[in-house]
Amino acid sequence: MLIFKGRVIDGSGTEPIEKGAVVVDGEKIVCVCRQNELQEYPGAEVIEIDNGTILPGLIDLHVHMGVGKTFTMSPHEATVRALPKLKAMLDSGYTAIRECGGIGVYIRSAQEEGLFDSPRINSAGQGVFQTGGHGDALNGLYVPANIQKNLFATWGLCADGEGEVRQQCRYTLSQGADFVKIATSSGVNSKCKTVDKVEFSEAEVRAAVEEAAHFGTYVSSHAVSNGGIKLAARCGVRTIEHATFLDEEAAELIAKADAYVIPTFALAKVQYDMRDKLDPLVGKKIAIAYEAHVRTFELAFRYNLKIGAGTDFFPGPDNSMELELLVELGMSPMAAIQAATKTGAEVLMRDDIGTLASGKLADLIVVDGNPLDDIRILRNPQRIRLVLQGGKIKKHLTA
Repeated sequence: MLIFKGRVIDGSGTEPIEKGAVVVDGEKIVCVCRQNELQEYPGAEVIEIDNGTILPGLIDLHVHMGVGKTFTMSPHEATVRALPKLKAMLDSGYTAIRECGGIGVYIRSAQEEGLFDSPRINSAGQGVFQTGGHGDALNGLYVPANIQKNLFATWGLCADGEGEVRQQCRYTLSQGADFVKIATSSGVNSKCKTVDKVEFSEAEVRAAVEEAAHFGTYVSSHAVSNGGIKLAARCGVRTIEHATFLDEEAAELIAKADAYVIPTFALAKVQYDMRDKLDPLVGKKIAIAYEAHVRTFELAFRYNLKIGAGTDFFPGPDNSMELELLVELGMSPMAAIQAATKTGAEVLMRDDIGTLASGKLADLIVVDGNPLDDIRILRNPQRIRLVLQGGKIKKHLTA
């Protein structure tokens, strides 16, 4: 049994308990209370850090693994390259991730068995995209017109028409995907000249949503363009990734659909800062997109949209950069923490993580300092003093 003492931010949005305690027995939380309310737990180990804060383990809702060197890197190499990054993410306080396309679905069971240290993995596996769209590995490459579709598929499967969309959604879900990832727009790195492109028809998107529902899950959509955001929201997509060119009509549709927005400012900011070193067309699109993204984000606050924290990193480990950017753009530190804890668990459809409460899995971190005073603390791995995942200590800095 472990007893953690310090400031407690439970992830629910309520005021922190300044002299709080969290009691853990095995893999679960037994009690969250004030220190003066603690019962006697003979033999329990007490862990306390002066001016330390106890938080739920953080959740990144948009990462990728094994995506990058198309056709030149085997899945075996991709896995080997991903493992140290996953460990670094865990050491940075991230006890769960959602992978929006990549190899996670194939290594998830090994992580669950404890064969390697990593955040808990929730994965879309291979996404489902239109030919020539975002996620089509052959987009922009010369290939014979009669080549078999998906012969060279990497992290995405191409589907055209309602029937093929249904088929590929069924396939990726049969492979163990936790949800379906599609794209209703191009991306800033896509091989097209505009940021206004819309991908998939309404019938195709609705087919994906219906197939996912048959498997008891949902659809997530890469949606940068305004038309792509609206298409996804109209058709029942549950999580809107990026939502770059948001406007009032799109915000209203998202609110009406009770969907989540995962803005992924972190990668957008990294790309914006290096735009002059990229292909001129890509750099220009990145500049237009990032400036619009920042400018329209206040709409998300005005319409009280549900916002989750995701970076779009591959997969990290500086994932709390997203929280810092959310605060810079107007979120309170408490709301940013909720975006990476309570809201993260909601998106993952898990009620056993995301907040600190009796009966929940003991995924928690102990931080040196108070992130409500300075959210940047969470970006410093040396300030993440302890990481507990399922009641097991994964990191403990004692010096």
